[in-house]
Amino acid sequence: YLSRLGLGEDHLTVISQGLAVNETLRVLDLFGNNIENHHVIAMANALALNNSVEILVLPCPADDLSVASCAAISEALKKNQKLTTLNLPRSNLTDEGISHLAQGLTVNKTLKKVEVGVSKTVGDTGIHALMDML
Repeated sequence: YLSRLGLGEDHLTVISQGLAVNETLRVLDLFGNNIENHHVIAMANALALNNSVEILVLPCPADDLSVASCAAISEALKKNQKLTTLNLPRSNLTDEGISHLAQGLTVNKTLKKVEVGVSKTVGDTGIHALMDML
């Protein structure tokens, strides 16, 4: 667990680089660190290559999870076949972001649990994307 350590830019860059090649790590919890959208995208790109992490807690940026971040996570979910739990606390997703995630969830066959933060901006489009995915 690497939660609440005040990890910064350099730390998160090294973690995402390591995630891409690591073959033993099972749980990565980054809650409580200063994560920005470009970190989320880097982690998602690494997750697409990772074959060991089963549980990922990836806190969302203070300025909400961007559509680009959601698209990167969706692509990672399409490729990753090990992850069973994805937690995106404080995500405040949009309809477009939810639609991207739903696309990745449709392809992924290993994910059993997805947790997202309160999303005050999700409307009918996002809800329908999730319903279609189910």
